[in-house]
Amino acid sequence: MTPDDRATYLKALSAQDLQAFREICISHELSEKEVVEQHVPVINIEMFLFNFPKVCCMHLFPHLHTLMISQQAVTDIQGLEGCPNLEQLWLTENEITDIRGLGQCLQLRRLYLYSNHISCIEGLDNLNNLEVLWLADNKISLIAGLSQLTCLSELNLARNMIEVVGNSLDANKAVQSLNLADNRLGSFKQVWHLASLPNLSQLLFSDPDWGASPIAKLCNYATYAAVNLPNLQVLDSQPLSPQTKAVAEATYLKKKMYYNMRINTLRRKGADLAQQAQQGLQAHLAPLLRGLRKLQYESKAVSCELDAAATAGGLMKGGGQRQQQLREKAQALQLCIDDMLQQGAAKERDLAAACKASDAVTEGLVHRMLMELETGGNIRFEEGKANDQWFASCQQLVQSRWQPPPGGGFAHLSPHPSNTPTVLRLTRVHNRFLRSRLESKLDELKSSGTGGDRHLLEHLFFSGQPADLQRLAEEGFPQPPVQALSNSLTLALEQGIAGRREGGGGGSGGAVHHVLVAKVLTSHCQKARPYAGVAQQAGDPSAGYQAAGGDPRQRWWHVLDNALILPEYIAEVSCKPAAAGDGMPSAQQPPCPLASELPHIAAPLAPFLTLCPAQTPTPPMGTPTLPQQDSPPAQLETDTMRGLVTQEVLLNADAAAALALPPVLLPRHRTYQLSEKGVLEMTGVSMIGMLTQLNLHGSALKKIEASG
Repeated sequence: MTPDDRATYLKALSAQDLQAFREICISHELSEKEVVEQHVPVINIEMFLFNFPKVCCMHLFPHLHTLMISQQAVTDIQGLEGCPNLEQLWLTENEITDIRGLGQCLQLRRLYLYSNHISCIEGLDNLNNLEVLWLADNKISLIAGLSQLTCLSELNLARNMIEVVGNSLDANKAVQSLNLADNRLGSFKQVWHLASLPNLSQLLFSDPDWGASPIAKLCNYATYAAVNLPNLQVLDSQPLSPQTKAVAEATYLKKKMYYNMRINTLRRKGADLAQQAQQGLQAHLAPLLRGLRKLQYESKAVSCELDAAATAGGLMKGGGQRQQQLREKAQALQLCIDDMLQQGAAKERDLAAACKASDAVTEGLVHRMLMELETGGNIRFEEGKANDQWFASCQQLVQSRWQPPPGGGFAHLSPHPSNTPTVLRLTRVHNRFLRSRLESKLDELKSSGTGGDRHLLEHLFFSGQPADLQRLAEEGFPQPPVQALSNSLTLALEQGIAGRREGGGGGSGGAVHHVLVAKVLTSHCQKARPYAGVAQQAGDPSAGYQAAGGDPRQRWWHVLDNALILPEYIAEVSCKPAAAGDGMPSAQQPPCPLASELPHIAAPLAPFLTLCPAQTPTPPMGTPTLPQQDSPPAQLETDTMRGLVTQEVLLNADAAAALALPPVLLPRHRTYQLSEKGVLEMTGVSMIGMLTQLNLHGSALKKIEASG
């Protein structure tokens, strides 16, 4: 702009903008003439505690390098299009709600927007030269819109509402200093995500000027930050010396070795259980296989008779009727063989499904061990045992909240007391971050006089898929929580069944259900419409409830603040009465030691583990043993052929009837050694070369001599 253009621009200003321009001139000891003529360029403007309600008149300062407007009533970023040389912009402690109007400030290197009301990071895509960005003390809940800032080296997001870092900073490889103090970050996962920043040397989750994030209060926080971020030099304003890093790495390595040993041991024992289940199935199928071999032997003998009858033609006595009987017997035997093969295949499929379920339990336990390692013990899952005091109290809680409905998902169960849900497994959740968050929220409510009484915490239920419940136990419910919780186990289980059906997973009232038991603050609540109509406003209740059906005691709770939900237990519940059996023989042997040691991994394999043959304990060394009176091999062989030595053979009525069908086949002549002379005698031919077919089925051969 020329001086004449600037003079014309001044004359066209509104009274409010003209007053703002005069405030700038007064604060910087400038006259209107000096601004118009611009003999000495104005490169720095600072406005503190002046009456400057908006950014205006910046077109009059085209050479401006630094603009600082603080503690004003500015609500919008505007009027900076005429400042192409602007390098530093301070709009702090104002009333700005969004970021815009910076698209033409391509030379901007330092941008300070802290202590405003910004809720979304946007409008920064063109600032490719930006090196420093301060957005502290705003209302930002999501890190986004920074992928184009490849030169960014310092980022301050302290005192916001950020809960997750994720991969939002992966593109900002140049970041050296990051301040995330006083946010809602409470998981060590956020530290792992920061490992993608190779130049990160200064990290703050706790800052004396801004406050501390919950993660900075967790156990082993500094150790895990030093190990996972090897280039880090300063943590929470404290330098990390090489000695500190060495101690942290040694500590983490010991913990990692310990957990790896536990994981390998668990997987090995799980594989041993699967092998024992396979042995149990083989023991169960052995009589069936012996019966199958008997049927196959008889079927082959019938086939040989049919071949012989076909070769003889009509010379065999009663040939037509006998052949028809042989065909009928062969058909009946084949049907029985196919049926027994299907039975064996079904058992094999059952074992494969049981092994898959057992492996899933094993990998779930492995995941929990890794989670405990990766979070430094701040998230831990404790498997319940019958002698644990908390196990009995939680079991009683779950069973006391059950009331069989007259219809619906469990209509096939009668409301008899014997159908009280069975708690198959209980896992106690230890999540220091979620517990600390709840305690802080209760203290906040109590100090504000709107509730926070710990005596009003109530246990509520939520049913879902195991993976979903595991995630909720680790990360907590989302904000706002979209899941409704119930004080009735019956309602929660019906909700879980409906969810599985909608997701295509099926479900029935007799299946095993997974339930999350959470401690929830239900004070300062009111009767509410369905969740879709519940919205949280300032001063609104912390939760709304709905009565379910005709029983006012059974309620759905819609909690509006996820900080008021603390997952405490994960339960596996069965509402199905104990069945008489599934076709497997009842257990006669005591359970194997591994099954007692790992009951949850062994549970899917239990029908097969009970079939495993009892193992004879090995006598201690030096114990005298009596000689066994064994039969000689030759005598044992003879007895076996004569049927004196027998083993259990499993044949159903149809198989026995098929074997008894006429004609009854006589035992074939046994040939123990095949020689040319024996073949000639057996077939009745004069020369071996005249043979076209030789059937040796059932001849008990042991040796075959060379034949020409």
